[in-house]
Amino acid sequence: MTSLKDFSVGANKLTGTIPPELGKLKNLKKLKLYDNQFTGSIPPEIGELTNLEELHANDNKFSGPITAELGNLSNLTELKLNNNTFSDSIPKELGNLTKLTKLYLNRNELTGTVPPEFGNMKALSELYLDHNYLDVTSIPMEVQKLPNRTDFRFGDQSKKFNYTILIIIIIIAIILLSIIIASIILFRKKKNGKSDKNENDKINILIKQNDSELQEQKSQIEVNTMNLKQQIESQEQEIQQKIYQQQQKLQQLQKIKQHLERFDKSSSLSLSTDSVSVKKTKVQEALEEKLLQQQQQQLDPSFSFGHNTTPINGIHPSHNLSSSKYSMILNESILPVASSSTTTYDNDTPPNYEEIIKEIEKLSSPDNE
Repeated sequence: MTSLKDFSVGANKLTGTIPPELGKLKNLKKLKLYDNQFTGSIPPEIGELTNLEELHANDNKFSGPITAELGNLSNLTELKLNNNTFSDSIPKELGNLTKLTKLYLNRNELTGTVPPEFGNMKALSELYLDHNYLDVTSIPMEVQKLPNRTDFRFGDQSKKFNYTILIIIIIIAIILLSIIIASIILFRKKKNGKSDKNENDKINILIKQNDSELQEQKSQIEVNTMNLKQQIESQEQEIQQKIYQQQQKLQQLQKIKQHLERFDKSSSLSLSTDSVSVKKTKVQEALEEKLLQQQQQQLDPSFSFGHNTTPINGIHPSHNLSSSKYSMILNESILPVASSSTTTYDNDTPPNYEEIIKEIEKLSSPDNE
């Protein structure tokens, strides 16, 4: 293996890191590692391959600083490290590669300036430094005066695809989008708040209107209640008045009853039996006739007595006495028959039949019905 001159594993999608044991291949002239997925950095042991002429490690995922020991490859003519993620500044030791014709360092993350030591690479014809973070505003004069330069690309370093900037842009976009969404939500809430406020105002107005109507209805109910109460009180007064009037009538009847009872108890009165019987008989007949007349009139309103129109002891047949009153007077025996033919008065005045008749007439009048 030590006599191996060409080691090429390009375009195989290999992964991992470069083993430092490759530095023991002292006779190696071509080392091609391009188009894989190698990571890490190029080991310093590669700098021991002094016979190496071509080193192609482009299109991988190498990172970190470029190994300064690569400046020991004095026979190197091509060095391609482009399309990786090498960072930091370009090592000035690369200026020792005086036989180098092609140097590709483009599309990395290199920073700093172009080393003036590059002016020692007199055979350099192609130099690619574009798409990095290099300061190319002042290229060293030594580099600009290289005699064999044919294709030097410093390019616009800002065109280098920068993931960090992309991430920053994405974050800013997310923040702006969040602000816009929040503004829209707040605007809608504010609009909905105004709508809700209008709805609440309408509801409050309806509630107030309902309250006013309820108050009016309550007032009307109170007025109606007051009027009803007054009507009830008025009716109660009328009932009390009627009760009072009935009581007055009852008292009058009780007075008549007392007169009659008083007459019954007057056993010492001196009246002839015949005279008393006659008066009693006349009064009783008149009362009975009047009662019979009223009953007949109830049966036949057109009926009227054609005789006996002469008042009997003040009682005229036309007197309108109710049957109940006649019955009461008769049942109470207003004019009882004297028990003896003669009766003496003991300092008492005999009953006045004329007064009794007047009382009966008052009670039988239409006003007392």
